[in-house]
Amino acid sequence: AQRRPTEALVCSISHEIMADPHMAADGHTYEKEEIERWFAMGKRTSPRTGSELTNTSLFPNYAIKSMIEDFLDEARSLQAAIGDEEKM
Repeated sequence: AQRRPTEALVCSISHEIMADPHMAADGHTYEKEEIERWFAMGKRTSPRTGSELTNTSLFPNYAIKSMIEDFLDEARSLQAAIGDEEKM
C-alpha cells in the first residue's frame, strides 16, 4: 500500500511532487521551473484559478519544501521496511 502525496506537495502544472516549490502571486505553490516556463510563454494568469496575476514574483515556500522532505523520508523508510520484510 503506497501512500500518495497530498495535493499541496504536487505541482498543479507538472502533476509531480515538487523539488523546488515557489509561491506565486495567487498564493498557490508551483515547481519553480514549471511556473517560470508558464511565465516565459507569456501567460500572466494563475495556472490553478485562471485569474489575472498582479505580478510574476516568486518566493520559496520553505514550509512545503519541509513537508515534501518529510513525505519522501517516510516513503523511503516504508520502502526499506518492505524490502526488509521481503528478505525474510
